[in-house]
Amino acid sequence: MKRFQKILYIVTTAAAQEATSKRVHSLAKQNGAQVCFVRILEESFIEQMGKVFSSSIKELTTLAQEHLQGELQQFAEDARWSDISTTSALLTGRDFIKIIEKVQRDQHDLVVKSRITAEEPDQLAMKLFRKCPCPVWIIRGSHQNTEKQILAALDLQNTHLENRKLNRKIIELAHSMAVREKGQVHYLNTLQLEYEGMMRGPRFKISEEEITGMKDNLHQISSENLAVLFEETGITAAPENIHLIEGDAGKIIPQAIQNLSTDTLVMGTVARSGIPGLLIGNKAEKILSEVQCTVLAVKPEGFISPVKIT
Repeated sequence: MKRFQKILYIVTTAAAQEATSKRVHSLAKQNGAQVCFVRILEESFIEQMGKVFSSSIKELTTLAQEHLQGELQQFAEDARWSDISTTSALLTGRDFIKIIEKVQRDQHDLVVKSRITAEEPDQLAMKLFRKCPCPVWIIRGSHQNTEKQILAALDLQNTHLENRKLNRKIIELAHSMAVREKGQVHYLNTLQLEYEGMMRGPRFKISEEEITGMKDNLHQISSENLAVLFEETGITAAPENIHLIEGDAGKIIPQAIQNLSTDTLVMGTVARSGIPGLLIGNKAEKILSEVQCTVLAVKPEGFISPVKIT
């Protein structure tokens, strides 16, 4: 993960930050990166306070800002950050919009946040997955395994240049993370023959042998495309760390996370760029909302966020 130079670190409660802080510090130290700590005073909080305390809303808002600013300053002054270049900022407004505006304004290349709980969907994380132009790293508590298991989810059937670049980025980031955190990477691609059900139907009557041949061809193409990506990146993988599995990605990826005791999932969040506000897709969104491991979500080059700087 040596590509990151300006990290935006969303600070929540102090109790949730220990594991995240260690990983952010390690990454920043390795890269010589700057870290900007941010806290958010949500506009929904201000609106709720205004309904209850309309006469003193300005005073309450000021007190809340001072309180959060004090916590943020205390966090930034912790001795652990003494060898890192840091800044801090209190953002007021709608959380994901203010974060993305800051990312664009200050050209941050990574957003980091602790996962709130393993059991509940993180709504802010999902909004950032959809709309933030730079990679988003959502970190859950430390994993029990000494050696971290990293799963790189690839799309090897799509050979468009944009998708190949995204696959390379996923492979490079997963490999760099494994080197830095003394882990190992598993590379996963799901294989699915389009329109298989229709081909088996009475209209086409394609034989089982032909369908098996098509699937074998898909497997071969995926294997060859992965070999090209490894050659382009200069990265190698043991055969037992390569998983080309037939089935639905929405089921295969969560199952692989469980089977491999995965600490971190690295995956792309959109297959096309240049379209403002393009959603990440039902399957990807379902996976990201359900998995309970750390997630590093990567956008393709040229992704255009629907959030504009105001």
